[in-house]
Amino acid sequence: MIYKDALEIIPSLSGCYIFKNDAGSIIYVGKAKDLKKRVNSYFNRPHEGKTSKLVLDAMDVSFIVTPSEKEALLLEIDLIKQHRPIYNIMFMDDKTYPMIKLTSEKFPQLLVVRDRKKDKKAMYFGPYPDARAARDTIKLLHDVFQLRKCRTLPKNVCLYYHIKQCSGPCQGFIQQVGYAKIVEDVKKVLKGDWEFLIEKLRQDMILASSRTQYELAATLRDRLRSAQYVSMRQTITNFKSEHDIIGYATQEGLLSLCFFMIRDGKIVKKDDWINDLMQPVEDQIQTLIFEYYEHTPKPTHLMVPESLDANLLSEALGIKVSSPKRGDKVKELNLAHDNATQSLVYHLNRVKKKGIDIEDALDSLAMHLHVDTIRSIEMVDVSHTFGTLSVGARIVFENGQFNKAKYRRYKLQGKNNDLENMREMLYRRLYKALDGSEPLPDLILVDGGIHQVNVLNTLLKDMSLSVAVAGLVKDHKHQTSELMRSTGEKIPLLALDPLTLLCVQLQDEVHRFAISFHQKLRSQAQIHSSLKDISGLGDKRIQALMKKFKNISNIKSATKEELLDVVPLSVAENIVSYFKGESDE
Repeated sequence: MIYKDALEIIPSLSGCYIFKNDAGSIIYVGKAKDLKKRVNSYFNRPHEGKTSKLVLDAMDVSFIVTPSEKEALLLEIDLIKQHRPIYNIMFMDDKTYPMIKLTSEKFPQLLVVRDRKKDKKAMYFGPYPDARAARDTIKLLHDVFQLRKCRTLPKNVCLYYHIKQCSGPCQGFIQQVGYAKIVEDVKKVLKGDWEFLIEKLRQDMILASSRTQYELAATLRDRLRSAQYVSMRQTITNFKSEHDIIGYATQEGLLSLCFFMIRDGKIVKKDDWINDLMQPVEDQIQTLIFEYYEHTPKPTHLMVPESLDANLLSEALGIKVSSPKRGDKVKELNLAHDNATQSLVYHLNRVKKKGIDIEDALDSLAMHLHVDTIRSIEMVDVSHTFGTLSVGARIVFENGQFNKAKYRRYKLQGKNNDLENMREMLYRRLYKALDGSEPLPDLILVDGGIHQVNVLNTLLKDMSLSVAVAGLVKDHKHQTSELMRSTGEKIPLLALDPLTLLCVQLQDEVHRFAISFHQKLRSQAQIHSSLKDISGLGDKRIQALMKKFKNISNIKSATKEELLDVVPLSVAENIVSYFKGESDE
C-alpha cells in the first residue's frame, strides 16, 4: 500500500493519477478535479468490491496535472487506451453497429454494412440493435417492394424475378421512374413509418381476399405479421427528437449503466453494462460515457441525469449535453434509470441463484486465515430484546452444507451485555471440546469485530485449546464488509466474490436460527403468563399441559374431560371457564 507521506505531497489540482503495483506496472488510471482529495480518498476509508483490492495492490502513485477537468478527462482516456491497466474498465470492443445502406446507383439496392465512410453518396439508416434485426428488415422490404437483390445487374433475369421478389430492372421490366417510387416507399419505412407499411399490407391482403386470391392473401397476411414483429422489435416507445439517453444505478459495489439511442423518434439500440465501482459514481460514469463514444457515433444531443456535469461532458464530447428537469424528457431519463436498475437487480439475482463455488470460497478463506484447509465451520451469534430473553445460537457448516443436526441453542444470563453473553455461550461450547463430547471444527466464526474475537481468543488461551478464529464485520450500511483475523487485521470482502457470498450465507443462517429461538421463547413466555392468570395453575401444571397439548390453541379447544388427564376437576373447570369468557369478550 502507498505510504502516507507520498499521499500528502500530491497537489490539489485537476489532472490524472496513475497507480502502479510493486513491479512498477500501471494498474489503474483515474482523473480528478482535485488530485489530492481523490487519491487520499482511496486510503482513508473502507471500500467495496475491486476498489478494496486495488488499494492493497497499489504501491506507488504518479500524477499529471492538467489545466482543467475537461483536459483531465481527455487525457485519462488516452492513458487508458495506451496502457490498458488491469483495473480500468474497458467494456467496449472495436466493433461498430450494423446499419442499412441504400446505394446511390441508378437502381439502388439495400445492404447491411458496418462502415458508412466508404460511400458518402449512399443513404444510411440505423444503427440497428444487431445484424439480425437489420437483415430481417431488408428481407421484409424485399418481399413487399421487389427491390433488386443482385450486387451487380445480370444479363438475364434471375430466379428472384420469377418468384416475384424482384421487379427486373436488369431487363428493363421496370423503368427508373417507377423504381424510384418504390425506393421512396422503402425510405419511408426505414425512417420509421412502419404504419405506412402495415396499412399497405393490410389493404393488399383485403383486396387479394376479395378477388378470391387466397394464396396471395395468406402470403400478405404472413408479411403483415412479419412487419408487425420487426417494427415491435425496433420500436419500444415514441420520442420527439434524435438523441441519446443515459441512466445508471448502483448497488453492492457495482455500477449499472444504460444507454438508449434514439433515431427517427424511436429507440433503435439499447446498451447496458455492469461494472465494479472503482471511483466516485459521477466521475466513473463520465469516463465511461467518453469511452463509449470512442466506439459509437456521437448524437447531436445527449441527455444525462442531473447528478452528472452536463457542461463538462458537452465540452469534452463537443456535442449538446443536457439534464432535463421537467416534461417528457424527464420521463425518458427515468426510463433509462429504471432499465439500469432492472439490469443490476437481474445481474445480482443471477449471481446469487447460480450458487456459491464452495471449494473456491473455502480455499480463499483458508488462504486469508493462513491455515492449510477449512472443511468445517461453526458460527455463533447472540440475540436479545431490550435486555430480556438473551439467547445464543451456534450453526455448523460441514462438507459444503449446513449440518442442522449439530445446531445448538443457548439460554443466556447476560441480559443486555452482548460480550458477557458471547463469553458464556463460547465457554459452554468450548467446555464440550474439553470433555471430548464435541470436537472443535476447523474454524469458529463470531458475528462481530475485535471485541467478540478477543473474547474467543481469551477463552481458547485460558482453556489451552487451539482452533482458527475469525470475525465478520459489517459496515455503516449494516452489510457484511470485512473478514477479521484473530489478530484484528481486516480483510475486505469483494462484491459477489464466492468467499463473500459464503460469509453472508453463514451470517444469515445464524441470525435466522437465533431469532427463531428468540421468537419461540417469547411466545412461550406469553403463553406462560396467560395461563398463570387461571386459578389453580402453577409452573408444573402449565408445563404438563404444554407437554400434552403442545400449544395454547389446543388447550383452548380442549374439553373438560380431556383436561382431566392432566389437572384436577376444579382446575379443568377454571380453564374452560377462563377461555369461554375470553371468547365471549
